[in-house]
Amino acid sequence: MEELTNIIFSLVNGPISVILIGLLIYWLFTAFGVFDMDSFDIDVDLDLDLDIDADLGADVIVDDFSGVKGEEALRKKRKKLSAFEVFLVYFHFVEIPFMMATTMFVFVWWLLTVLVTDLTGLYNSAFGFVILFTAFIPALFIMKFVTYPLKSIMKKMNPKGVENLEIVGRVGSTTTRITDKKLGQVQLVLDQSPIRIYAMCVNKNQVIEENTEVLVIKKSADSKYYLIDINH
Repeated sequence: MEELTNIIFSLVNGPISVILIGLLIYWLFTAFGVFDMDSFDIDVDLDLDLDIDADLGADVIVDDFSGVKGEEALRKKRKKLSAFEVFLVYFHFVEIPFMMATTMFVFVWWLLTVLVTDLTGLYNSAFGFVILFTAFIPALFIMKFVTYPLKSIMKKMNPKGVENLEIVGRVGSTTTRITDKKLGQVQLVLDQSPIRIYAMCVNKNQVIEENTEVLVIKKSADSKYYLIDINH
């Protein structure tokens, strides 16, 4: 046990072990209600190029990608993303709660580093840092693979909650340009939690620009999105 402790808190493994402990403390505080799971979530606005007939999966989206896979969202984006934003989307830091993805990544990175430095005996050597930084890349891909099931689990945790939200009659703000022929997104705040919905203009030939206050009029006939108008 003492030898394992020495390896975990060695010169190479010590810093990442402390980071992992810090994340575990965060989850402990979250369990007691001090933090919300989505307190540190990152929002990446892709301005998706979606068609009316697209199978959106849900008319309400808790983030930009719950209705569209991250890789698909990257292909359908209409605005240029920074390399960092592409990184966040590709490795699921946006599709699932950010702190959950971060914790999974750090744990995988920590586990790989501890195992390899233990096997090579380099946990107290300067060469061990080469292993630490080299393990960063495979840890990302392992985390990406491991978190695929989490996306569906997150959706199933409250399958009826999203459907039962009272959206019609609410006032929100457009996050993209919306017309009567092109879907866009509207952000609303329900119970102090921001959500986004797919929306289209209710009036023919109407155009609503980004950052405009709008009123949700009704659901579309196929229940895939909402119809909105400018809030006068």
